[in-house]
Amino acid sequence: MLKILNASPGFGAPLNEQETVNFLTTGKLNIHLGTVDEKGHPNIHPAWYYYDTVNNRIYVETSKQAKKTYNLRKNENVYFCIDDPNPPYKGVRGKGNARIHEDINFNVPIA
Repeated sequence: MLKILNASPGFGAPLNEQETVNFLTTGKLNIHLGTVDEKGHPNIHPAWYYYDTVNNRIYVETSKQAKKTYNLRKNENVYFCIDDPNPPYKGVRGKGNARIHEDINFNVPIA
């Protein structure tokens, strides 16, 4: 489940639902995905993402051997941030649980 939080408190009004969807679907920005490693340390992983407007989910493609994949196998909790570094500054951040999909028939249409 994706929970959307105000990305820039004090920097103007939060994005409404439609502005959030527009931001997630029209930009070419990276997601910064936060995971926790085997020692309990945070890891930040920039990656390309796809936002599924029908299911309200964010998908990230990566390899089976990636550090983020390894971390997610141990702890599915994630924090993410997608932000535009150019004025007017906008962004979306949140936290949730990640699932790893290894079924090629599920992954190919998304990728």
